[in-house]
Amino acid sequence: MANKIAEMFDAELINIEAPKYEIGVTGLVNAAMSFQDHEVEITPQTIDFAKYNKIYLGSPIWFYRPSPSIWKFAENNRFDGKDVVFFNSYNSNYGQNYIDEFKSLVMKHDAKSFEHKAIIRGRMGSQLSTEEFLNEVTTLFAEN
Repeated sequence: MANKIAEMFDAELINIEAPKYEIGVTGLVNAAMSFQDHEVEITPQTIDFAKYNKIYLGSPIWFYRPSPSIWKFAENNRFDGKDVVFFNSYNSNYGQNYIDEFKSLVMKHDAKSFEHKAIIRGRMGSQLSTEEFLNEVTTLFAEN
């Protein structure tokens, strides 16, 4: 999703790495055990957003909420005067209360605006194909 958005806007893509949640069995177990934890090691910790007008932040939805990595990133960074677009894909649902809480955190760090965009990918066995998913991303972000 992030790659497609970056491609659409010819934008720089900066990955937030969290070794604790690397793809694989160990990462999956760690994610299931710590989905509410905001104390996670991430790289980079901070980014200077001075040269950007709009910031796109992406996160998977884990147990109805954004992942711990994006919470930690938002806690560590300033969004002074920036338009922030938060995007997700999810399997079944997300808790709007968690999105609202995340918005409050971003706005507390002086973002000018906050917008949430999400795509339901579907549960295992009935997920959108990659092509269908990327078409949804293109449609959702066409007006940005």
